[in-house]
Amino acid sequence: MPQSSIFRWKDGTGWLVLAGGGEFSSDEAAEIDSNVLLKTVSHGSMAYLWSAGDIETGDAFLEYVRDLGGRTGYLLDVLSEKDDDSMKQLGEAGIIVLGDGPQSERLHNALTGPVLTAIDNAHKNGATIYVRGEMVMSLAGWMPTIGANLKPGIGWLDNALVMAPYTDEQSERMKSWLKDVIPDSYGIGIGEGAALALSPDGDVEIWGKKAVTVLLGQNLSPT
Repeated sequence: MPQSSIFRWKDGTGWLVLAGGGEFSSDEAAEIDSNVLLKTVSHGSMAYLWSAGDIETGDAFLEYVRDLGGRTGYLLDVLSEKDDDSMKQLGEAGIIVLGDGPQSERLHNALTGPVLTAIDNAHKNGATIYVRGEMVMSLAGWMPTIGANLKPGIGWLDNALVMAPYTDEQSERMKSWLKDVIPDSYGIGIGEGAALALSPDGDVEIWGKKAVTVLLGQNLSPT
């Protein structure tokens, strides 16, 4: 895993971009999306996994990216399209967007088996994995659940608890978890219009708004 300070993330030759969500037509979102397009090394198409939301939002996002001068893209519902051809196409994508929306729990549950393998293969071949809004929490080591509890996430951002979209009002809850539940971990809060971008070479960058908060668990040293 690449590492920078306390950050350790999934091996691959592409970027991992975790964005707090919000309107994708805003100036901050345009900066994030432009960086995704500029820094992606793979020339494959963009796959938008829309299962967390509605198909109209997915279509609007792909049209918006085309207007930015981006690449062609397609929508994929990994809840129902898991055949070999769909997974092969996903594994060859250049940018994979895990879309935001009200069905994030369903999409999280679908990121197993052949779907996660295809995403991993694409990332190893240079694809940028671009995660927006609540879906960001799925890729962390720990993720919040309904009822203010925690459960293990997919673990692409090792030993981290991520909350998105993050607001100052959530800081006390995150501090409580880092003190009483996961004191050996750390927390990242990503606000709307902000993104934490992790390169395959170990670089950590903030794109869009500078609204990324890092809190250490009780047992972690500030150094």
